[in-house]
Amino acid sequence: MTGLPHERVVDLLSGSAEHLPHAEAPQPGEVIPLIDGPVIEIVPVAEPTAHFPVAVELFGPKIQALQLVYADDRGHWPWDVGFRGGRGGQPVLGPRVLKAA
Repeated sequence: MTGLPHERVVDLLSGSAEHLPHAEAPQPGEVIPLIDGPVIEIVPVAEPTAHFPVAVELFGPKIQALQLVYADDRGHWPWDVGFRGGRGGQPVLGPRVLKAA
C-alpha cells in the first residue's frame, strides 16, 4: 500500500490478512471490499526489486509482489479523475489488470 500514514497501512494490511485463511490467495484484478475499510483492488507490482530490497536479499531477484490499491471515501480509484487519496496521492506500482466479467 502506498500514500497512507503508517498506522492506517498497518490497519488495512492487518484487515486484509484476516481474510487470507478463509479465502483463495488474491489475484491481480480482484476487487475486495474490506470490513470496516475501503474497497481494494489487487495490482501486480511491475518492478518489485525496485521497491522491496529486503525481500530481494532474502529471496532473490525473481520475487513477485502484489499491491493493495484502495478506493477513496467516494469510491474513486487512483486512475479515476477526482481521486482524493490523501497527501501525495497513491502511487500505483504496476499495471492494472482487468478481470473478465
